[in-house]
Amino acid sequence: MVRQISILILLLTSVLLIPGGCSAESMENAYSNSRLASSANASTNTMSNSPESSNAESTQSSKAGNEKILVVYYSLTGNTKDIANIIKNETGADIFEIKSEFDYYRKDVEEVVKKHLSEGYKPKLTSSLHNIDQYDLIFVGAPVWWFSVPPPVMSFLSQYELKGKKVVPFCTCGSDYGDFFKQFENECSDAELLKSISFTKNQLSKKDNVKKDIIEWLKEIGIKK
Repeated sequence: MVRQISILILLLTSVLLIPGGCSAESMENAYSNSRLASSANASTNTMSNSPESSNAESTQSSKAGNEKILVVYYSLTGNTKDIANIIKNETGADIFEIKSEFDYYRKDVEEVVKKHLSEGYKPKLTSSLHNIDQYDLIFVGAPVWWFSVPPPVMSFLSQYELKGKKVVPFCTCGSDYGDFFKQFENECSDAELLKSISFTKNQLSKKDNVKKDIIEWLKEIGIKK
């Protein structure tokens, strides 16, 4: 009997010690993805202090009709990158990755992101575009962090002139994109925003459906026939 009571006490203690669930459900499920988990212990000293000068990665054809297209994305765990590459392949667009000087691959990512968002922090970028003027249509994608646009993407939107261009936002999220598109629109008030698209964690698990949804969306906004 004493032994049974001891086992019961141990079981109750172990339950009480289990940490609470992550409240940042919309942060692209950062530590549920093995690609981030394997990098989470990387030192923050690995970030570059000098900007990386680069143009968009070109494809053989990056035009839809007479419009030259660019896909810009920021991705922490790879989900948004996957969407960006599908858009690139379906449109023949050039592609450009936003890279932040501040290293968000860290164990305290939730606390850091909440602080940066509340302060309106915009990190320096280590990748840069010198040829953005040549593009007529620009897709911009990112994960949703705490129902908001990630700081590196806000840096990009404030750094580059998108006035008069067609801009198409897209995002990946846990279950709810929150104020993501509203914030995006406020930052790109001088651009012509086309219909956006978002993908939840559940949708992303069905890869075949994701591609079909993207193709239908591209047709709807007149980019693909």
